[in-house]
Amino acid sequence: AFRAVCDHLEAVTRGQIKNLIINVPPGMAKSTITAVLWPCWEWIFNPSVRWLFATYSLDLTYRDARRRRDLVQEKWYRDRWAPSYDVTGTGVEFVKNDKQGYMFSTSTGGQTTGWRGESLVLDDPQDPKGAESDVKRESTIEWLTRTWPTRIDQVSKYSAKVLIQQRLHE
Repeated sequence: AFRAVCDHLEAVTRGQIKNLIINVPPGMAKSTITAVLWPCWEWIFNPSVRWLFATYSLDLTYRDARRRRDLVQEKWYRDRWAPSYDVTGTGVEFVKNDKQGYMFSTSTGGQTTGWRGESLVLDDPQDPKGAESDVKRESTIEWLTRTWPTRIDQVSKYSAKVLIQQRLHE
């Protein structure tokens, strides 16, 4: 499963896939691979990429944002990959570099006004407990179809949306 996820994310990086949905069970390291390691790996080669991340829980969103921020600042990462950028913004929800790239994090239903990205990563948009609630599910679907897609930067030929989740409802 790891190899298939990584192969598909690499195809997104190359511009071969524009919209990717990955359904995997819980405990498969999906957040670590998709919302932490992949964007940090891509910044090695293309630090100008602007990323937007969301998950159903702001706590989970910030957990992964801290992990991304800490990794790109880590001596181990910098010594091995010698990225061609310096991290200039080191907040939790917003990390930027000196090549115009940034990583902005929010939650499903959260604030996105004013933000656009070339790479949109949606990791578990629905709370597992809320998946059985028609009201909560419809609210999530509304945000996913009306708000989140408007945040993509259509100008870039590499713009892509990735959704990774466990399947919770039909």
